[in-house]
Amino acid sequence: MAFISASPRVVRSSAASGKSTCLRASTRTARNAFLGRYARSLTRACPVLGRVKVLRQWSGCYDLTPDANPIVGPVDDVPNFFQASGFMGHGFMMAPIMGKKIAEQIVTGKDTELMSRWNLRRFKEGKLLSEAMIIG
Repeated sequence: MAFISASPRVVRSSAASGKSTCLRASTRTARNAFLGRYARSLTRACPVLGRVKVLRQWSGCYDLTPDANPIVGPVDDVPNFFQASGFMGHGFMMAPIMGKKIAEQIVTGKDTELMSRWNLRRFKEGKLLSEAMIIG
């Protein structure tokens, strides 16, 4: 028995406007197209998975920033406000370490390379990151 989750819905946030849009793949055709694309990518990476029978799939909103990287750390325009969002479905997995890193930054006041890299200010500065591992 195998479970493959695929998410054809994407939440895109605009750092400039602060608005989010949920793009929905509402048709069965769109969902199946996404599953096919996901399966092809997965079997290229691990060919033995080509023999797996998909029993069911699910879909839901996927929080995705314009550059497909999370926003983590202090928000420059709002004193004492720290943000951790846009983890594209990986937030639950990354929450323990992100919580620890943000807590360290709050206590020490020191910025780390990770917090600088994923800070909200990258959108204002036009320093968007690239992420090649996004499927969909």
